[in-house]
Amino acid sequence: MEKIVLNPIKIAYEINEMEVFKDFHTDSKTYKTIIEIIENTGEMIKSRAILKWCNVEKVEQGCVTLMGQTFVSKLLFDKLRQTEKVFINIVTAGDELDAVKGKYPASVVDILKYAILMETRNEVKKYVSEIFGYKDIAELCPGSLPDWPVENNRILFEIINNVGEIGVTLKKDCFMTPLNTVSGILYHGDKDYINCNLCEKISCIGRKKPFNKIEYLRIFS
Repeated sequence: MEKIVLNPIKIAYEINEMEVFKDFHTDSKTYKTIIEIIENTGEMIKSRAILKWCNVEKVEQGCVTLMGQTFVSKLLFDKLRQTEKVFINIVTAGDELDAVKGKYPASVVDILKYAILMETRNEVKKYVSEIFGYKDIAELCPGSLPDWPVENNRILFEIINNVGEIGVTLKKDCFMTPLNTVSGILYHGDKDYINCNLCEKISCIGRKKPFNKIEYLRIFS
């Protein structure tokens, strides 16, 4: 299958329903500034994504092959060994909002861009579910765990080809620009999986679920 380009992706700017802002105080200066930015820049925000549907061609101990490219990862082996097809995807909030950092605090603009990225990722998953029938979608992202480092972005970019169509480039260190961009593999049937379960950084401020030592040892030992 040829790659799918979603550009732009429309998201609802209902700040009260955006995950990132659920704990914000509505009377705070930051909250009011975010609302003002959205009101003044809504039309210029161009979040976008690119996807490619891939066959899982081979799954061997500790390795998974997609589109002729082999990833060495116990995590991917464990999660994809019963899967026939996956979506490689790259999602970005874009960099259009950077133009207003002189008018608004850069830190507040960056919070909004992160929120837009999260909402865009949700829209991509909704698209995959509605169009291709995927249920209980989970995601595996390079760099999220040591077993599958960020260097694997090189392979994802090779498989998708011409990611520049959505304005994303890969740097020498394998991180991506614009800053609020994420890459990964979408697969179905594993709604309860989240990287936090397998992450040993116990004190991480972004932790959403507790570390599961039993599951960690099952996969990586």
